[in-house]
Amino acid sequence: MISFHQLIGPGGKEGARETFERLIAQLVRVQYRSVRKVEANPGDWGLDVVVGEIDGVMSVWQAKFFIDGVGEVQHAQIRDSFTQVVTQAKERGFSVNVWTLCIPVDLDAASLTWWTGWKRRQQRATGVRIELWDRTELEGLLLAPDAAEIRSAAFPTGAPSAGVAAPVLELPDGTEYDDMLFIKQLTAAQIREHGSAKQQFFNAEVLSREVADKQVEEHIQALKAERADLLSIWEDRYNRSCGEPDVGDGLLPALHPDVMEAIERRHDGARVEVLPMHLVHRKGAMHQVVEGGRAGWVRDFRSVVTAHNE
Repeated sequence: MISFHQLIGPGGKEGARETFERLIAQLVRVQYRSVRKVEANPGDWGLDVVVGEIDGVMSVWQAKFFIDGVGEVQHAQIRDSFTQVVTQAKERGFSVNVWTLCIPVDLDAASLTWWTGWKRRQQRATGVRIELWDRTELEGLLLAPDAAEIRSAAFPTGAPSAGVAAPVLELPDGTEYDDMLFIKQLTAAQIREHGSAKQQFFNAEVLSREVADKQVEEHIQALKAERADLLSIWEDRYNRSCGEPDVGDGLLPALHPDVMEAIERRHDGARVEVLPMHLVHRKGAMHQVVEGGRAGWVRDFRSVVTAHNE
C-alpha cells in the first residue's frame, strides 16, 4: 500500500504540501485533460486544482496535507477554504459545481460525523456538491493501472529494502515536542539541549508510520525487536546506575550518555538488517520507548510519567 509520509522530504511538511497538491493535479488529469493547477500569487482564491474556465463553471479540488490527522483545527481550515471559494466565486464571476477536499488520511469517527453534517449543510446552503478524496480514495486512484506512472514518480522507493536505510529528514519548522514525555524526561535529567533528540524522534516517527502503513510483516517484527533491544540496553544501564552513589535530586548523570554510547556501538557493529536504520532512527527509537513511559533518565522516572499523564 501507499504511504503519504513518503512525500515529506528535505523540505519537511511545508514542501510536502506543495508536492501533495501537484500529485492531486496529476490524478485529476488522468480523468480530465483540461485540468489546471492555480499558483498562489499572492493568493489562489481557494483554487488549488480546477477543471473548467476561470470565468465560467469550474470543478475545484482543494488539497490539504493533514498528514497528522483531522481535528478541530483542521475542521476550521476546511470551513475557511470552502468559504473562500464560495466568496471568490461571487466576487469574481465564476461558478463552482463540485468542490472536492483531498486529504492523505482517513477520518476517524468524530471527524467523519462532523464532515457528514457540515457537508450536508453547505450543499443545501450553496448548491455546490461536496466530495471527499481521503486516503482510501487516493490509494484507489493511485493503484489504478492508468495512474502507474504517477504512482512510481511520487513514491519511487516503496518500502525500505535490505541494505538501504530510510532517509534522514530535517525537523520541520514549527514542530514542537516540548510538551511530550521524552522531552520532559530529558529535562528532569538536566539535559539542556534537545535539538538532536527532537530530530531523532521525528525521524523514528516517520519510519514507524512508514512501516505501519506498508504492513510488511518482517519490517514490523524488525522494528518491534529493535525497540525491545533498546529497552534492554537501557534497563541494564539503569539498574547499574541506580546502584552507584546517589548524587542527589534523583539524578543519574551517567545513564543517558551510557545508553546513547551503547546504541552507537550497536549501530556500528557489522550486521545485516531486514530494516536498515541510520543512527538517527535508532536513537529516535530509544526516545520512542521513553515516550511510551517504559524508560527515563532519572532514578524515579515513573513519577515523571505520572505527572505527564495527569
